[in-house]
Amino acid sequence: MKIPLIVHHGTYGTAGKDIVRDKMYKIGDMREDHWLGQGIYFFREDVEQAAWWAKEKVTNTPKLSKEDAVVLQSILEVEESRFLNLDSRSGLSKLEKYLNDFEDKLNMHGLAMTDDTNVLRCFYMDNISKKEIDIIQRTFPVRSYYDKVVPITNMQLCLHGVQVCLRNSKLVKQDSIGIVKHFPSDTIRRKKRSRRRRININT
Repeated sequence: MKIPLIVHHGTYGTAGKDIVRDKMYKIGDMREDHWLGQGIYFFREDVEQAAWWAKEKVTNTPKLSKEDAVVLQSILEVEESRFLNLDSRSGLSKLEKYLNDFEDKLNMHGLAMTDDTNVLRCFYMDNISKKEIDIIQRTFPVRSYYDKVVPITNMQLCLHGVQVCLRNSKLVKQDSIGIVKHFPSDTIRRKKRSRRRRININT
């Protein structure tokens, strides 16, 4: 049985237009600390979270300072057996079985004693065979304005983002790709970079 996922991808304007034109997402730069391993990242059914990410990207990347921010919506279709949902009991049970095969690789890479959670998780996810799993999903807590809203914190509630890591771009329904939010560059609040004062040490 196939599971349809409505997902949102936040990025900068030029990249967004390229994706819509080519009807294709590309896997980004390889990193050792991706949240769910190497792949194409989306937020599941959360356009606002993707919008926040897109604006953060153009705000904090100097070479994108003149870029707009955009959010793309797409539909993924994945076989239930190839969807690793780490928010579910069955998903964690499946992950446990994979972990039993990883201990030797972990020691070989010198990660047995690492205290970097993201590096460790990324290593495990990357070693799950792409021949078996096409999509990995996990919900993570996100720091936000709501962390300061007392009634919300009193109920031990906080913002979460459902992250989806797509490892097989062929699962994207091409006719579903489209831009659903657009933030022109001049409407995005940029963070001012502080200039360092020069101190004259000559006497």
